[in-house]
Amino acid sequence: MAEELRIILRNYGKIDPLKIEDYIGQGGYDALKKARAMKPEELIDEVRQSKLRGRGGAGDET
Repeated sequence: MAEELRIILRNYGKIDPLKIEDYIGQGGYDALKKARAMKPEELIDEVRQSKLRGRGGAGDET
């Protein structure tokens, strides 16, 4: 069996993946908080301006 390749991420070692409080403390869900504070029209405009497409924006508008 091949050894596991670990990729170090920004929050590696800073949060316990079993504690949602740790994730929230590192800024998790900030985008959701921002979206919930917007009016529906503002949120739609924000998404349009981002030029995201499909599921997660993979791809290009060309």
